[in-house]
Amino acid sequence: MTLQRFTALLLIIGPILPFLMFPIWPSSDAESTAESVKAIGDNTTLSTIVFTVAHLGFAGFVTGYFLLTKQLQNGVAGGAATVANAMLILSAPLIVLQFGLRLATISSISDPQISEPIIVETLLVVSGTAGDATGLFAGIAMVLGAYVLRQRNVNAVLTTVLAIAGIGFIVDTFLSGNSDLVDTIGFVTWIWFSLSTIAVGVFAYRNKLTI
Repeated sequence: MTLQRFTALLLIIGPILPFLMFPIWPSSDAESTAESVKAIGDNTTLSTIVFTVAHLGFAGFVTGYFLLTKQLQNGVAGGAATVANAMLILSAPLIVLQFGLRLATISSISDPQISEPIIVETLLVVSGTAGDATGLFAGIAMVLGAYVLRQRNVNAVLTTVLAIAGIGFIVDTFLSGNSDLVDTIGFVTWIWFSLSTIAVGVFAYRNKLTI
């Protein structure tokens, strides 16, 4: 398998895994951190599975974008591709941190000696902050990646869709609070991102993007 096709498969499969976890995400209906903790604690085994599969997907698509921008550094708009690549390097440890903190949250809930609400809720909040930072860096990388691809004469519709997904990620990073509007914006952003990333993966699988 060529590097180009491996990159494409990561971009196709990566977004699908978290998306499949959405229907069973343990804290999807929670309106507060305390409710999120309770939802996670109600079924720690399911929570562990969901978080593991979702973060494998996160790591997959970030790696896919990393490899894609790495391949685009030579040639037209290579400087923008280099900056995008750096953004993805910054996001990688944040994904690991978020996953580790979510597992620590589950462990803390299960351990009566350290299951103090303040400890558990803090772990969950910090993991969410790490996730927001990941979205910010990934969003910037996606906007820059879309610019580079457009400069390489890649389809204008595809690059525009990718740029909008990146902008959505950046905007979503700065939204806070528990409300139907915030939840809806986040959900729509993720759907848009997933479809656009899969589209880029399909395009990368079928075309040479290093020219």
